Amino acid sequence: MFARLKKIWKDKHVTIETKTKLYEVFVVSVLLYGAECWILRKVDEHRILTAEMGWLRRLAGISRRQRKKNDDIRLELNQMDTLVQKYRDAGYSGSVM
Repeated sequence: MFARLKKIWKDKHVTIETKTKLYEVFVVSVLLYGAECWILRKVDEHRILTAEMGWLRRLAGISRRQRKKNDDIRLELNQMDTLVQKYRDAGYSGSVM
């Protein structure tokens, strides 16, 4: 879903607020669909968090070469809860191993 919105992420005329709303509505909801049957291992959690930070960096227009902390990016985009936290807050089971 994130890749389908590639033109929007790169568009300079679309505000960061609009991009974060689209991210929440389309990307997060699609990713968490069917999450009630997931069993997350620590490896899976790490992969989800890594992918999420990559998406947030692209959404904000920050390259990997720019040294910016993940927490600063999350604060800038008002995305303080990670996808793993949202998964757990939805009442799904915790991680395994």
